[in-house]
Amino acid sequence: MAWFRRRRAEDAEQSSDASTTEPAPIAEVVRQGVMIAEVSVRMVAKNFIIINAMGDQLSYNEATVMDAVRAELKSLATEKHEDAERISADAATKPRKRTVWMRRDENRATQQVLNVRRQEVYELLSAELTRLRDDEGYVRATAEKARQDAWLEISRSFEIMLVNEQKRRVRDESYWHRRDDRITYLIEKDLAKLERQSAHKRRAAEESSAAKR
Repeated sequence: MAWFRRRRAEDAEQSSDASTTEPAPIAEVVRQGVMIAEVSVRMVAKNFIIINAMGDQLSYNEATVMDAVRAELKSLATEKHEDAERISADAATKPRKRTVWMRRDENRATQQVLNVRRQEVYELLSAELTRLRDDEGYVRATAEKARQDAWLEISRSFEIMLVNEQKRRVRDESYWHRRDDRITYLIEKDLAKLERQSAHKRRAAEESSAAKR
């Protein structure tokens, strides 16, 4: 019995500690979500630039890249809005169940409260991404960052190509040196041998013709 009393006391202490741990402010969670979304948007825009530059051989067009940025922001905003709607729909259809953990720790936030918080985060994140999509300055700045990322990646690719080309040229120079040696051998040995054989055949033919006369 003493063990159970100690165990309940430990659980109560742990519950008290957990209840004092405050979740991050919603505004901070949304801010971090926007930062993550921006990384995704820049990557999509960067790949868009690279594909156009390397595949279609098109010159950089800021307006087209800005359209790509807006499209990705819209896609992410729609995705977060749908996440919020899904949480709301789940909360409306699923019956509330008191789990064993919730019965042992009544001070802990319920799943319903956590879902409300997540829904709010998704809605605010969706609204912020929509606002940024309509912010001309933000879209232009993001497109410029994507352009810099793209040119950096392209330049690195060209550097690697140049290094590989230099290595190939070194190998080719060695080949051409050996080729000169092979040509010299061919002239001095093989062609001379062919000339002797040809001369021998001519003499044999002349002797045969003279004998017939």
